[in-house]
Amino acid sequence: MKFWTVFCFSAAAAAASGAASAPEAKYLDAVEAQFARVRATIPEISRAAEAVRERVDSHPGALIDMPCDLGFGFREEMIARAGGLAQFCGGHSEHSTVLVPVRSWEDLGERGKKEIRTWCGEGCLVVVIGSAAGRPEDLPASFFLDNGAPDGSSAHGTKNVLVNALLGWMFCCEYAAAHSRTGKFPAVLKSIGSRDFPIVNSHAGSSDGLTRYFPCPEKIPAGELATTYWNQAMLRFRQLREPHVQDGIQAAADAAAAALEQGRRVGVAGLGHLILEEPKHGLKSPMLGLRVVSMAEETLMDALGPDDLLVWISYFGLSTRHFDYTGPIRRARVKLAPSYSLPVPFENVPKGEAFVEQAWRVPDAEVAIPVAPGFMGSQSEIDRVVILRSLDEEVAARLASKGLKIAPCAPYDPCAYYDYAMTHPREVPVIGPARKGHPDPAPGAHLRTCGSGDQQLFCDDGFHWGAMKQDGTVTVPAEYDQLDGWRGGELLVAYKGGKYGVVDWNGRTVVPFEWDLIGGGRGWCTVAKNGRYGVMDMNTGALLTPCRYDWPAKAMGQDLVSANVAGREGLFTTGGRQLVAPTWDAVDGVRGVECLVRRNGRHRLVTTDGSAPKVAGEHDEIAFLPDGGYRILDDRRHGILAADGSVRIPQAYDRLAHEKDKGGVVRTLARRDGAWFLFEAKEPGVGELRPVPFPFAAEYVAFSGRPGIYRVAKDMRWGLVDAQGKVLAPLEYSYVHPSRWSGFRAAKGGTWSLTARELPTLAGASWGTLTEKGLEQGAFKPDPREFPLIP
Repeated sequence: MKFWTVFCFSAAAAAASGAASAPEAKYLDAVEAQFARVRATIPEISRAAEAVRERVDSHPGALIDMPCDLGFGFREEMIARAGGLAQFCGGHSEHSTVLVPVRSWEDLGERGKKEIRTWCGEGCLVVVIGSAAGRPEDLPASFFLDNGAPDGSSAHGTKNVLVNALLGWMFCCEYAAAHSRTGKFPAVLKSIGSRDFPIVNSHAGSSDGLTRYFPCPEKIPAGELATTYWNQAMLRFRQLREPHVQDGIQAAADAAAAALEQGRRVGVAGLGHLILEEPKHGLKSPMLGLRVVSMAEETLMDALGPDDLLVWISYFGLSTRHFDYTGPIRRARVKLAPSYSLPVPFENVPKGEAFVEQAWRVPDAEVAIPVAPGFMGSQSEIDRVVILRSLDEEVAARLASKGLKIAPCAPYDPCAYYDYAMTHPREVPVIGPARKGHPDPAPGAHLRTCGSGDQQLFCDDGFHWGAMKQDGTVTVPAEYDQLDGWRGGELLVAYKGGKYGVVDWNGRTVVPFEWDLIGGGRGWCTVAKNGRYGVMDMNTGALLTPCRYDWPAKAMGQDLVSANVAGREGLFTTGGRQLVAPTWDAVDGVRGVECLVRRNGRHRLVTTDGSAPKVAGEHDEIAFLPDGGYRILDDRRHGILAADGSVRIPQAYDRLAHEKDKGGVVRTLARRDGAWFLFEAKEPGVGELRPVPFPFAAEYVAFSGRPGIYRVAKDMRWGLVDAQGKVLAPLEYSYVHPSRWSGFRAAKGGTWSLTARELPTLAGASWGTLTEKGLEQGAFKPDPREFPLIP
């Protein structure tokens, strides 16, 4: 029997009374009032957290999971989050604790209730957070926490999604406090806005960090951390009423309403966690909700035209250390109305048509704890969601006051997102308990394989790691706070006494314990000392580059690294020789003597030998192509240059996609002014290619993975055609995608949703297969399974 713990964050309530309804409260007022009511649930939150702690302690290696299909934004908010617990990883083990947020009882539906009942039937500990009024009688729960929602309708979903997350953080705090009363504390992650976050998170978020605990010197009383978080959240609501925030919301609303009156589109996108999908749910105004994380280029180009307005609600600045969004925004040529926290640590960014300052500050964790990094509990998502909803209210009110009824923007072409998601699945690491057939060196120990075929790592007390053979012989004593594979698992990077070193599988020290950080890699790796980063030779343990960089070095090819000095990047050899001066915002690629650098969102090629680059000047984007050529983008127009710099495809197309067959023929699909063209050429080559109009008129054309067959879409209906434009499968499907095995997967009907791996599905669709043999007749073989859109 599996033992899972399930949390149901819901907005269940009684039906509204027959009395005349008062004017609808402003979002900020309504959500603050709802959150004020949940303070009374803190004792029950503490009891639930203690019960979960007892269950987790009784099953070493257990993880805490959040099913995405019942709460995508909640899952993103709780995993890999500044001030959050490394245990909240979204992974799965035999004895997982499962948190299930529900936007509302209406949204949960019978399918969601069935899932919860199934978990209960498997021995789950179920904690439901919802409204006491209107709670479904047939939904069991071990604990029930009232979230203060007035009823269970989806009309309250936009408020419930924020309150649910706040309650999730209160539970997170109480769960950690429950562990402190047994003398330990779960690993806490640090914000990417902190300079030393790679050092802290490399330890807390290591492969054993999912089950990592640190000794805790204090026993935190039940309710203390949840109360602190509640107090800080209430303070945040008050701060969001201050003029520097509200004046920005009013200015942004003025800009958005004016743009809509002038017939321009207004897109709104969020960079964060809850905010990631919220712009696409429940908007009162005709602003167009967009998703941009991982697909900003495609989304902005498809959804918005030049001079349309983009409301960009982000973190601090337009970008993060992980991804630069200034380039896609600049290349889309949109007007900008951003919202972020000040000060901006990475780059000077424009404030655009209007600017909404957020109230939170880096490092975004405000509940003091007695272990590193000293604080937990994030608050910034309150700012982002409240600003989104408040801005939406103000835009709708402005239009209504003028008697304007502006139809919502037509949905942007979603194909780029679907295609991206299906080719970029995310794998979730899973660390399990000791397996049958393996020795258990101590009660409650758990094992982990790591590179060596005849040995494995073990943890015998929840804190310290060692290594042993399959017969139980201990070769590395369990005295290290962390052990991970190094040099492909041949050695072990270890952490003890606050410093990193390297040992072999017999416990002998190979690299002394004197480093703040030792990264992974093969051949060379990043190390840190006194807050500065350098490069170490993994074969000899010798320091190749002194610890002088401000940011971990990034591999750019054989013996090449990009590194940050005084806030600017350059290119260096691993030995420390400078090839490109550190004067750029980023180094994005290296090919031969050519180095692709970026400044202020624009690309340029520079060379390491002083020769003239094949592509001169700055461009919105430059990309290396496999045949030695270049893809360039300026003013939303793509083109291709050959390896010698000559024009291959003129810079006149708003979309380009490539396919290469086994014979080396490269086909390029290109779109210009709504019309599609096809280019074919044997690579490599020089000279301009001749475009051939695609033989079938469609809004979207994509390669299918089968030579000579193309996926096409018109009016959001999909089909298949051949290279001559002959229809192989009629345009009557909700989606068509190649199967890994044979033919094509197809769907009819249904509504789009997201799975736990951030991949779209068609909920309620009728799925089937289009076989290549029967394509001429549109042969559709139904399949009762509900497939995600990947094989």
